Order: sequence, then structure tokens, then C-alpha cells
Amino acid sequence: MNWADGTSYEGNFVKKNLEGFGTYLWLDTRKFTGEWKNNQMNGTGNFSWPNGNKYEGEFVNDKKSG
Repeated sequence: MNWADGTSYEGNFVKKNLEGFGTYLWLDTRKFTGEWKNNQMNGTGNFSWPNGNKYEGEFVNDKKSG
């Protein structure tokens, strides 16, 4: 799925919501690959920023947890 703002998502949907496993890419090259629930990062995943920083671990309601 590609949106008009330049973001994209490749993965699972349930009732039009990002759900299950998928990869979301922002226009500024931030990237999250992992578990989604109700359109939010929830579960295990990998997040990377344009400056090269990375976080691998748990997410709860779109926030790092751990």
C-alpha cells in the first residue's frame, strides 16, 4: 500500500488496519519491520532512522518498550 504522502506499507491487513507482520517505510527513510496491531507498532520489531541508529525489541502502542 502506498499513500499520497510518500509512505508505504507491505504486510498484513485486517479490516483495513495494519495487523500482523509488515514493513512500514516513511518518506524520510525511517523504517519499521515487525508486528502491528490496530495500525500501531505492537510486539517485536526493528526500527531504523536515517542517521543509522537502530532499535530492535518490543513495542507497545507505537512506543519502544524495553
